[in-house]
Amino acid sequence: MKNTRYIFVILTAVILSLTVCQNESGNKASPISVTGISLEDMDLTIFGFKRLDPVKPANATDKQVIWSSSAPSVVSVSSDGKITALKFTDTEAYTGQATITGTTVDGNFTDTCVVRVTMDAQEHINDLKPLKDSFKDYFMMGNIFDPGDVTSEEPYTINKPWLTHHYNVLTPQNQMKPNYMSGRAPGGTTPGQYDETNIATAKRMIAAARAKGIKVQGHCLLWHSQLPTWQNNLRTSADSKEQVLAYMKEYVTHIVTEFKGTIYAWDVLNEAFPDGGGDNWRNAMRNSPTEGNPWYMKVGADFVYEGFLAARQADPDAILYYNDYSLDLVSKATVVRDMVRDVNAQYAKEHPEANGRKLIEGIGMQSHHNTSVTAAAIKKTLDLFRPLGVKISISELDLLAQSWSDYDARRTVTIPGLLKQADLYSQYFKVFLDYSNIIERVTFWGVSDASSWRSSGQPLPFEGQREGWVLKPESIKAKPAYYKMIETLEKY
Repeated sequence: MKNTRYIFVILTAVILSLTVCQNESGNKASPISVTGISLEDMDLTIFGFKRLDPVKPANATDKQVIWSSSAPSVVSVSSDGKITALKFTDTEAYTGQATITGTTVDGNFTDTCVVRVTMDAQEHINDLKPLKDSFKDYFMMGNIFDPGDVTSEEPYTINKPWLTHHYNVLTPQNQMKPNYMSGRAPGGTTPGQYDETNIATAKRMIAAARAKGIKVQGHCLLWHSQLPTWQNNLRTSADSKEQVLAYMKEYVTHIVTEFKGTIYAWDVLNEAFPDGGGDNWRNAMRNSPTEGNPWYMKVGADFVYEGFLAARQADPDAILYYNDYSLDLVSKATVVRDMVRDVNAQYAKEHPEANGRKLIEGIGMQSHHNTSVTAAAIKKTLDLFRPLGVKISISELDLLAQSWSDYDARRTVTIPGLLKQADLYSQYFKVFLDYSNIIERVTFWGVSDASSWRSSGQPLPFEGQREGWVLKPESIKAKPAYYKMIETLEKY
């Protein structure tokens, strides 16, 4: 009986072994031969690109293709089938053309297609790879949003798919500015007065963003513009320095506390300096009777430290930023540098328990630029700020497709202007990538040209159209600037 069991075990093992060997032999797939190649004529936006995968069948074993272009300076094709529109040959119609030929290594099948270079933007914003994924190894990608971008009933959600598709940080364009938080003119006449309706709307927007895993940048607490009546009136009021300082602390504390735990970072102070700079930042802030910073005019430069300190105490987890424009100008960037340096030094001295954490933790470079602002100027400012050891955000990026004088005269944007804009976006992003170890985010100020506050200058990487006041979703398409921006990333 024992021998019978022993023989049975041996036979079972042999059968299993033979079965495994047969299965392994049977699983070796036979090569799948190429049966053809199929290319179709297409239009490509200038600087646009597309990767071809024309071999049939799709699961062929050897899908190698030998590619060529009849005009590689007009339309290039790489060894892996990526075609890129590079140049116009008709400089009046702004078009170009090249024939692309592909020949399979397996079977020697050949086909051709004509690629036409055009200014038309065919790709919709939602059909592109998310910007937040493309740049995830470098910095966050952001944009602005408004109450209409969010559903009005719970559970709140963002109803504009391009926002959730491309961006991982959003900034309310207007909703958290002082006149919204404390009452828009002619309201907001009394210190300590708050607009609960607008605060509730801001909370709805924040909840909708956070539900999608999107961070929110609070913008902004202390400013010289878009103020409630009572803050505007401070410039000429008889209130004492001590009383105005108390008003400011109460306001900052109240607003930050309202949103505590939901705001990733705050623009605590916005645009304190006019262009021009000065020898001492304490004497260089806005102080005109109509457009001066009321806190500076009544309290003096000490308001900066006290305002940031109030925000820190109200929400210790929020990152605190100073935000300003024209920081490509060395004179202005220098006074900002000095202010951040001195305020942080004061905080380190007075609050050793902070263990090296800075009070002003970031500088927002607004970057509302035109074709006269060079990438070299931005680089120079980043070099100036780097020793501060703070985060940098490109906080409000848009780039006119024309010079400032042309925009000011409301001259029509030209195609050469759009091409120069595209090249500048490429140069800017090369700098941003080079400085990504200090740049925390890049935020566009608007989704498309049609939704930009500078729409006549077509300043964004996406075009768009409106029907009345409503943006047409199907119209948001990539411009040459988008493709140059992505090209820069892929070459980096």
